[in-house]
Amino acid sequence: MPEWSRRDVLTFHRPPEPAAADPVTARVLATAEYLSSFEICYPLLDEARPFLKEEAGRLGIETENREELDVLREILARAGMPPIH
Repeated sequence: MPEWSRRDVLTFHRPPEPAAADPVTARVLATAEYLSSFEICYPLLDEARPFLKEEAGRLGIETENREELDVLREILARAGMPPIH
């Protein structure tokens, strides 16, 4: 992670991260960051919530005693996205 200057901290500006070498890697990294926590991906989870159990059942994914975010990650992994932890 790049270092922050005093000005960056005071203005709440985060320096840009270096871009990935290829667009596919950049997209995977961006998605992994988006799904890294419940708070960040809540809008997607909220939109997908009505369909999670149905899609998980269709794919044979167990949902009992699992967090919705874990189920969403597994659905995306089975759809061809690399696993995100």
